[in-house]
Amino acid sequence: MPATARRRIQAVLTQLQPLIPTPWDITVLVDRIAQQRRRPVTLQSWDFGTWTQRDSSRPTGLWIPSARADWIFYSDTATAISREQTIGHELGHLLLGHTPRLGDAPPELLTALTPALPQDLARDMLAMARTGYEKQDEALVEEFGTTLIRFGATLQTRQEPQDELGRLTDSLR
Repeated sequence: MPATARRRIQAVLTQLQPLIPTPWDITVLVDRIAQQRRRPVTLQSWDFGTWTQRDSSRPTGLWIPSARADWIFYSDTATAISREQTIGHELGHLLLGHTPRLGDAPPELLTALTPALPQDLARDMLAMARTGYEKQDEALVEEFGTTLIRFGATLQTRQEPQDELGRLTDSLR
């Protein structure tokens, strides 16, 4: 990953630092991001099932902005760490200013979101936003999500040092 991309991730994470809760909780972080942006961010589990997209990979998450809110969908079968990684990845798209890839939404999700429209029309309307992320965008948000979760996990395991040796050890981390 290019140094400019790493600097961009670091800049966003630096802005997020005051919002990161201790102990770590990604849902609290999402709520704080929503409050700061003055725009709701809703986390929603979804059965992505066995749906396959053009590249035959199964999606595990999706960010869908609406006129009034942002929605982050994650797999309802995800483990806790996979759920956090997916949410972190989708937050990366949102916070790094990417255009959502709405045309790749699973058919069942399209039907749930736009029940009055035929699926083809709903997909065409959503796809007008963009046909897909660039590989660099995906690599960037994957790195963002991983770094965010790693940072949150570091905060989670950090404890108040009890003695001088503990304080010294903590300062060296």
